[in-house]
Amino acid sequence: MEPYNGTFEMVDPFTIVVDHRYQRDLRPALVAAIAADPRWELFGVPVLFRRDDGSNSVYYCADGQQRIEGVKHSTEPPRLIPAVWFPVNHLADEAAVFVQINEYRIALSALQKHKGKLVAEDPATLAIERAVETAGLSIGATRRDQDARTIMAVSSLYWVYERLAEEGLLQTLIVCRDAFEDDSGAFTSSILRGVAQVIEEQGDSYDRARLTTALRSTSVHALLRKSEELRFNMGGSKALNVRRAIQALARV
Repeated sequence: MEPYNGTFEMVDPFTIVVDHRYQRDLRPALVAAIAADPRWELFGVPVLFRRDDGSNSVYYCADGQQRIEGVKHSTEPPRLIPAVWFPVNHLADEAAVFVQINEYRIALSALQKHKGKLVAEDPATLAIERAVETAGLSIGATRRDQDARTIMAVSSLYWVYERLAEEGLLQTLIVCRDAFEDDSGAFTSSILRGVAQVIEEQGDSYDRARLTTALRSTSVHALLRKSEELRFNMGGSKALNVRRAIQALARV
């Protein structure tokens, strides 16, 4: 390995350039979230390239574009940010390093995020965990863990919670558990979302026993098969077509 040639420096964030010939687009929602709650422990140290044309030096963002843009849009933007920069001679070298940085980076899975938020005592995560436990279920890590009472569709738990809150999520889980008893497909993403949509649509007229009985007249396999047929004919998301399938087969 070659000797380290990076230089740590406090840099004016407004002078950093983003070259969109190879950089990804800005993510406005992420930038807004960072701007609303800027914290140094989350900011870390962005990586920059320094192009030197002989008369002046310009810093280009290699990694950290969203974070840099976020703090720039915060209520009190910092005058300087920590960064480490590396000298480069060619644009191709910059692009190659950018690609490698992102190839080596492994995004957190929905389950890993859930576990982290659970330890951090995030209110939404705690509510989801309560609903799962109250329904007598658990959240599994791998396919080997999947059985009739294990949920792997973690992102769908959050999707349902955002629409129906804790009680609505609990109702969705209980209906899926009781309607499709001993079926490991009861807690797949499309089934959870489809049933949640039914509960949301029924509103004050929702009756758990009636909905459960109606769903018992069909099966996960039949709903998924029908949903694929409807998706082919009508288009739309898988969850939407599971909702359509529930309407067609369970009459709700």
